[in-house]
Amino acid sequence: AQYFDYVLGSDSVTRHKPEPEPVLMTLAHYGVAPAEAIVVGDMPVDIEMAHNAGVRAVGVSYGNATREELTAAGADTVVDDIAEIIDILK
Repeated sequence: AQYFDYVLGSDSVTRHKPEPEPVLMTLAHYGVAPAEAIVVGDMPVDIEMAHNAGVRAVGVSYGNATREELTAAGADTVVDDIAEIIDILK
């Protein structure tokens, strides 16, 4: 709670990944439009969820799926280091 002001887990939604509900709830909470957001994920289901919500999907190659799996799932880009996301946001 000290570091996160909004936490959404599987018990917070009725329709789980790859459904867009988790992303849409988060966007609504912060008042952000899908075009203004990205979803960062390490699994193909994260990529699918992002696209189902109309949000760009960034895969991270150092998680549970390979770069190839994330690309095949339709990731808009795949990064090898979390710091690379800063460049995407510029």
